[in-house]
Amino acid sequence: MPARATLSRFLAALDQSTVDSLRTLFLNDLLARPLGKEEQSGGLFDWQGSHYLVYECL
Repeated sequence: MPARATLSRFLAALDQSTVDSLRTLFLNDLLARPLGKEEQSGGLFDWQGSHYLVYECL
């Protein structure tokens, strides 16, 4: 993820119609994901679809 300041400068350089298109894409993506209270596991998926849980032991 880029830093907030970097993202802000990027979005400021775009015209309003492009920002509106991005906003619509992000909103559609958010609404397409199920909302629920069930616990979701984190981790990574590789390009073949294998799931890896990532954790740190101190």
